[in-house]
Amino acid sequence: MSEIQQEIRQLGEMATVEYFYTNAARFSDGRTLLGIRVSERSFVLKWDGVIKAGIDIDGIGLELQEESRVLTVKLPKAKILSHDPDLDSVEVVDQQNGLFDPVTVEDQTKFNAECEKEMEKKVLERGLLERAQENAEEILGQLLEKLPGIREGGWKLEFQTAEE
Repeated sequence: MSEIQQEIRQLGEMATVEYFYTNAARFSDGRTLLGIRVSERSFVLKWDGVIKAGIDIDGIGLELQEESRVLTVKLPKAKILSHDPDLDSVEVVDQQNGLFDPVTVEDQTKFNAECEKEMEKKVLERGLLERAQENAEEILGQLLEKLPGIREGGWKLEFQTAEE
């Protein structure tokens, strides 16, 4: 069994889904004086990015049941492994500076971070982690079935996902 675990550990990071996206969002802010809006600043940004999801290889466990010839692969729950906006693709589509209140780099940086969180929320709602979990099982199943001891030994593979 240690040979099997060693084979799995050689995979390193196991990203099983990549979600490529293009996003655009609008920031709007302004100043008020005595309840009257006196200055408006805004911008629209457009950018590309990729979100990778998968499982933590170190969290994989194996359990052999000799009598029933079942190898149970215990997988950690899938999670977002990385979120990489392509900073070279960021484009300011429209920008309006306030009269005495220009748009700053800090405004854009803060806004980008908020948009990243929103994009992650959106892909989670669309089932990204479920697909990542399914793909992890499929990939590991294919890998394990190619090992001579599994294939020739008549072992059946079962997968369990950790309850967190």
